[in-house]
Amino acid sequence: MYKLLIVDDEAVERQALRMIIRQSIENAQIIGEAENGRRAIELAEREHPDLILMDIKMPGIDGVEAVRTIKKRLPDTKFIMISAFDTFEYARQVMQQGVKEYLLKPSPKKEIINAIHRVLKEIEDERRVKEEQHQLRTKLQKALDFAQSEWVVSLLMNHLSEENLKEWGEVFDLTMRSAFVMVFSLPESTNKSSYAALEAVLKNADEQILISPMSRFNMPSLVMNPSAPPKAVATSILSHFRARHPDVPLRIGVGTQQWHMNKIALSYRQALIALEHTKPDALINCYSDEFFTDREIDFIFQCSQQIIDAMRLGHSGQLIQCFEDFYHQAQQQLGQENKIKRATEELLVLIKHVATDMGIEMKNDEAYRSAQSIDQWRRLALKQIAFIAAHFDDPLQLDVRETMVRAKQHIDDHYYMKNLSLEETAEHVGLSPFYFSKLFKETFHMNYIDYLTHLRIEKAKELIRNPENSLKEICFDVGYRDPNYFSRVFKKVVGISPSEYRKSLITKK
Repeated sequence: MYKLLIVDDEAVERQALRMIIRQSIENAQIIGEAENGRRAIELAEREHPDLILMDIKMPGIDGVEAVRTIKKRLPDTKFIMISAFDTFEYARQVMQQGVKEYLLKPSPKKEIINAIHRVLKEIEDERRVKEEQHQLRTKLQKALDFAQSEWVVSLLMNHLSEENLKEWGEVFDLTMRSAFVMVFSLPESTNKSSYAALEAVLKNADEQILISPMSRFNMPSLVMNPSAPPKAVATSILSHFRARHPDVPLRIGVGTQQWHMNKIALSYRQALIALEHTKPDALINCYSDEFFTDREIDFIFQCSQQIIDAMRLGHSGQLIQCFEDFYHQAQQQLGQENKIKRATEELLVLIKHVATDMGIEMKNDEAYRSAQSIDQWRRLALKQIAFIAAHFDDPLQLDVRETMVRAKQHIDDHYYMKNLSLEETAEHVGLSPFYFSKLFKETFHMNYIDYLTHLRIEKAKELIRNPENSLKEICFDVGYRDPNYFSRVFKKVVGISPSEYRKSLITKK
């Protein structure tokens, strides 16, 4: 329905226009009438009409001045100018304001109707273009959000070279002077509204915070170029969250502030360790690296990277060997028993976290804490490592390749579902979205959304071969909701539109 405003100083003219519109224009609603330019401006500001039929010669503010004023405040409003004077000067003035329709009094009924239809058609076309642009912007923003989320995951998991990190940072217009990682943890029983509230707090924070996909019940977040110390930022976020959900306990582990992108993974692991050691009376725990020197921190980080990589790839022998190597080198690099013990404890925290993401539930066996010697620590810690390694060797348990094949089969079987998301597929195979996303790309050399898109388009190409299948039906059959969006995706992948593809098949025959 389009809103119309009639402006003319003669009541008879307004009545005639009103009758013509009501009898002949089905999708128009007359929202008011004005007898002069001042009254037209008032009604336009209040009612926001789509189209105004404006008389030019009126007492006081004339039609030309009224158009000029309304256009400044309501640039999308269209006008049909009506005048009893056939002069070029009037026409020139209104054309300068973007008015394209100019009727002379008295105009035949058919001419008035046709002019209104032309303008309404123009409004309809502009609305459609704006809606398409809005949908494109929305989809582009979703794609950028997803890509940015993947970028954050790569930073946290140390999966990108420094050159790639900078390239992607330029894509997202992100310049890092410094950054640190916080990991938020909510109870398992927490409902979705609490997670949504936490996301809202992070997105509305004074700091630039990039949120990573959930890792089980943890939400890692990267704070870029903080304006306050890490603990102050965490305290502010906790305060704002408590204002919304005072009864939901939120724990926050905070890593140290880093000045190089390749150190973000270190801050993330520190945040996980800090989170593990939060106390009931202190919901925020900031990691302190004063216990180790910079050289020792680098050594522990490199060893943890090797062990975690072995876990992600499902290499049981390599996992055990990496841990043995760590212990052997730790005696040389760290020397002091208390440093070796603390490094071991931190390493086991990280291992436990990764194992949980992989669907391996580790027992809380902390007997190694009471061990009396380095050798005892090694044996007891190795017991937990062996527990994880056993899952890689047991065909009934987790095998990375097999799990990814299962996930891929799930996508193949349910590609037509409109809401088939990465999260739903990850849950199907018992992995966190955070971990599943990386494994899928490493296994099949493409990310989840690229594979799903490729599969849907291949299925669409098969269906297009049957001339009885309409393109609209095919769109819905392969999991898309919007035929226009489906056509754009198809053309991007195949190089031509679905209709052109069908024509090419007919030509070949």
